[in-house]
Amino acid sequence: MLVGLRSRKALLAWILLVLLRLLIALTSTSAIHPDEHFQNPEIAAGLLLDYKSTGNALLKTWEWIEDKPCRSIAPVWGSTGLAFALLKRVGGDAPSGRALFVAQRLWMWLLSLFVDCSLWSISRSSLTLLLFASSPVTLTFLLRPFSNSLETVVLAVAFLLADRILRKTTVKLGRSALLLLGATLALGVWTRVTFVAFAAPLVVAVALHAAQTTSNEVWKRRPLAFALSVFPAIASFAVTAFALIIVDTAHFSSSLPSSFPLSSILRTPLILTPLNLLNYNLDSSNLADHGLHPRYLHLVANWPMLFGVGLWAAADAVWWSSKGMGVAKEGQLRRGQLYLASFVVPPLLLSIQPHQEPRFLVPLIIPLALLAPSASFFKLGTSSARRKRVSFWSIWILHSLIFTALFGYLHQGGLVPALLKLNDELRTPGLPFLGGQKGVAAPAHVDLVFWKTFMPPRHLVLPLLDDPRSAPSIRIADLSGAPPSQLLSTIHSLNTLISTFKESNISSNILLVMPAYLFDAAEKELSALGGEVDWWPRQVFEGRTFGVHVDMDRLNSVVGASWERMGVGVWEV
Repeated sequence: MLVGLRSRKALLAWILLVLLRLLIALTSTSAIHPDEHFQNPEIAAGLLLDYKSTGNALLKTWEWIEDKPCRSIAPVWGSTGLAFALLKRVGGDAPSGRALFVAQRLWMWLLSLFVDCSLWSISRSSLTLLLFASSPVTLTFLLRPFSNSLETVVLAVAFLLADRILRKTTVKLGRSALLLLGATLALGVWTRVTFVAFAAPLVVAVALHAAQTTSNEVWKRRPLAFALSVFPAIASFAVTAFALIIVDTAHFSSSLPSSFPLSSILRTPLILTPLNLLNYNLDSSNLADHGLHPRYLHLVANWPMLFGVGLWAAADAVWWSSKGMGVAKEGQLRRGQLYLASFVVPPLLLSIQPHQEPRFLVPLIIPLALLAPSASFFKLGTSSARRKRVSFWSIWILHSLIFTALFGYLHQGGLVPALLKLNDELRTPGLPFLGGQKGVAAPAHVDLVFWKTFMPPRHLVLPLLDDPRSAPSIRIADLSGAPPSQLLSTIHSLNTLISTFKESNISSNILLVMPAYLFDAAEKELSALGGEVDWWPRQVFEGRTFGVHVDMDRLNSVVGASWERMGVGVWEV
C-alpha cells in the first residue's frame, strides 16, 4: 500500500492510467521497430485475409522461411490472429488498414490488462500496479504486437502460477498450478526462446520448494518423492511442447494435404522453431546481419533506458532487505530474493549474445514492479523517505513522458499515418486522389516506392475491397536507406513499364513515399546525378505530410526542418 495514499485514490489513479494506456494504444502511430509488424500482424493478416486481388503478397521476413522457420505460428494465432478473426467476423472480409491497426492495438491493450491482474493477484499492492501502469515499457512496447510483449504476458502468468505453488505448504497441494505452469513455460519458450532466461529463476525456486517440502520423506525415497511432486509440470510442459510442434509442423510443411491426419504429420520431419532460432543466433555471421553490440550494452544502456529510476528503487529494496528491515516473514524474504534474481539473472544471461536491443529486456518490468515497492522510502514515513518518494515519482513520470513521446509518437512517426491514408484512398473506386473519377472503378496499377523509412507493413496499406475486381493492382518497392542513385534507377525502371499499362488501357501511377524534410536535399543530389527531377511535379494530398517523423539515424536532417516538412510526404511521379 502506498504510504499516505488511500486505496480509493490508488484505484482511481490506476483506472486513469489504464484509460491513458488505451488512448496511447489507439493514437500512438510511431514505429519502434519493424518487428512489431513483421513478427505478428503481417503474418496473421496473410493467414486470414485474401490479398490476391491487390496483385501483391504480404511480406514474410527471414524468421518465417519454410525450410527452417524460427517463429512459432501459435503465438500469432493467439494474439493478432484472434483479433483479426473477430474483426473479420464482425466487419466482413475486407477490413481497412485502419481497422486492422485498431484491432491489433485493442487486443494488445486487453492482453496488458492480464499483466495488471497477475501482478495484483501476486502482490495485493497498489504500488505495484501503479509502477507497472505508469512505466514507459507498459505505455509503449506492451501496446505493440512484439513477440517480446507476448513474452511479457506469458511471464506474468508464470509468475502468478509460481506464486501459488510457493505459497503452498507442500507441492502436492499445488498440482493444478504445476500443470498450468508447465504448459505456460512451454508456451513461453515457443513464443521466444529467450523466455528460458526469464523463467529460469522461477523454475529454480519451484524446484527448491519441491525439494524442501519432500525433505521429510525417507532418504532413499526422497528423489522419487521429488520427481513425483514436479511430474505434473514436466508432463504438461512435454504435452504442450508436443502440441506446439505439431501445430508448427502442420503450418510450415507445405507438402502436407489440406486435411492432414495426425499420422501424416508424424511422418513429416518435425519442426522445432525455438531450436531453429537458437541455432540461428549461435551463428555470429547471422547476428552480424542484425548488428553486433558490446556484451555490456544491456547492463550499461538498455537497463537504464527502459527502467530508469526504477533501478534505484530495486537497489534500495535489496539493501533494505539485506538489513533485515524490509521483510518480516521468511516467505516474504524468499519472494524478494526471487524477484531480485528474476530481475538480475536474465539480462546477465542475455548479455552472452552480442546482439542486444532494449526490447529484449521488456519482460523485466514484471519482477521490477514486484521488487521496487520493498524500497525503504516506500516503507517509511520519515521526512527523508517522503523526499525520496517525491524525487522517485517525479523522475519516473518524467522518464515515462519523454520515452512515450519519443517512441510512442515521434520515432518513425510519419510512416503508419501515411500508410493508413494511402489505404483509405486506394480503397476508393476510381482513385480520385490520383485524378480518377470518383466512384467509377477502372483497371488501375499503382507503384509505391518507399525511401528512407522503415519497412512498410503491407497489411496496413494494401487495399481490400468487397468487390475484388475494383481493387487496384499494387506493387511495392522498399528502398529503405538506399542511395539516391538507386532511387533514380528504380524510378526510371518503373517509368518504362507505364507505356505497357497504357496500351492495355490501365491507368498507372508511381507514388514516392519519403520523409518530407529530405525532399530538397534529395532533389539536389538527383540533379547532381543527372536525374530528371521534373518527375516529382506534384505532392499529393494537397501538400499534406503525415505525423512527425523522427529518424534516429538522420537526426541532423530533422533539426532545422520546418513544421510543414516534419512528417512523411507522398509525391506522384
